[in-house]
Formats: sequence, structure tokens, C-alpha cells
Amino acid sequence: GAYLLMAARHSPSNSLMTKTLTLNFDGRKPAILGTVVYTSLASTDQLVLDAGAVTALRTGAASGVATDLLAHADAATCTVIGAGDQAGYQVRGVHAVRPLSRLTIVDRVEERAELLGVALARDLPQTEIVVSTEVAKAISDVDIVCCATTSLVPLFEAADLPAEVHVNAIGAYRPAMHEIPAELLADSRTYID
Repeated sequence: GAYLLMAARHSPSNSLMTKTLTLNFDGRKPAILGTVVYTSLASTDQLVLDAGAVTALRTGAASGVATDLLAHADAATCTVIGAGDQAGYQVRGVHAVRPLSRLTIVDRVEERAELLGVALARDLPQTEIVVSTEVAKAISDVDIVCCATTSLVPLFEAADLPAEVHVNAIGAYRPAMHEIPAELLADSRTYID
């Protein structure tokens, strides 16, 4: 789980993309580090990109697509749990398809949530942004929840959520990671990217 290698071939353009990542969530900044290399048989040029930025952008876009397809059309309130590198992209992806009237940012470290709030305020000037350290209270009356953590234990109880809510959970990439409670999975329609 510390090293990831992904490759994809795009037949119509006869091109290849490879992504290599190292993951270290034990204090290294940035936690996701690596490269994306794009090459094509039709060209001698290669494109080399920062994999952390590409990963965050792709994951945020995937949550935007999921929100667009699955959240209520009038959804306008969101809580993001976690204020790391992925969180801002999650919010931007959701906001692109469901303009947010209110956003709550929850993190164990309030200062980190505040910094993300300041950064997002520039992109979401019409959105009320609230910072909290209390997950249960922050998810009790929202339309959308985005979980962007590396938690090994559920971040909340299923009973803490409203009866109808859309949840994007992006942080569990290993079997031992569990951002959301098992009861929520058992009681919901679940879609996996």
C-alpha cells in the first residue's frame, strides 16, 4: 500500500499513460508523491506531470460526477471531513455540479480546517463556510458528505446522518481503512469507482 503503479493504454490515440505513486500519510508532506508520464507512438514528445495533483484532481472530478448522478438535484449543503490535500478538490468537484450555499469543513485540527476554508472562500464566494471539529453535528443536516481522510475507523455513526444524504468516500484504498460505518453500506445504494 505504500507504492502504487498504474498503467493505461488508449487505443484510439495509440498512447500510453503510467502513474507511479508513493503514499506516506505518517507526516510526510505531500503525502502522495509521484509522476504521471504520457507518451504516444505518433509523437516524440512526452508529458510528465505531478501525480499528487493529477490524483487529487481526478478524485475530485469523480466525486463531482458521482454527486451529479446520485445526489438530489436541489442539494446545496455539504460537509467535507478532512482538510488535507484531497479535500479542496472534493469540494470543488461537488460545487461544480451542485452550487453550495453552505459548506462545513471538519478536521481534528481546527487550524487546518480554517486554512482550507480561507483557500476555498476565494473559489466559492457565495458559499457560507463553517469550520468544525465535531463530525456528528456537522453531518446532521446536510445534503452531501465528502469523506477525505486516511482513517482506519468509521468517522461517524450511520444514525448521525439525515435520512437521505449523498456520501462520497474517497480515502479507503486499503482493506483495513474504513471511513464510513458498515451499517451505512448495508442500508444504502452503493456505487464503486
